[in-house]
Amino acid sequence: MIVREGLRAMLAEWGYGVMAAESCAEALDLANRGPAPDLIVADYRLRDGRTGTEAIREVRLALGRILPGILVTGDTAPARAQEAEAGNFRVMHKPVIAADLRRAVAEALEPLRHERQTVA
Repeated sequence: MIVREGLRAMLAEWGYGVMAAESCAEALDLANRGPAPDLIVADYRLRDGRTGTEAIREVRLALGRILPGILVTGDTAPARAQEAEAGNFRVMHKPVIAADLRRAVAEALEPLRHERQTVA
């Protein structure tokens, strides 16, 4: 809970709107109630034996679109990199440096920002 709240506060301080969930089920509920997120930042290990990989996949499925994802994990097994490649999301290994996370979030959202500028 402390890590989630710290991450939420940091992202909010950077100017992002944040919906924080403590489980895959809560993330799905938030995504379904809207507004839809532009990005998912998920820890690898979640409640009830679920994973951030599952959360990213299930939220994408619920929304019917591939939105960017960042998986934060202390697990450096090659399987995490394979999951990220298969799911088309980024993996960041703990401890994550705030500046690196800020850059990763900005990079993940860049195509959306560009798209909105082009349309507007």
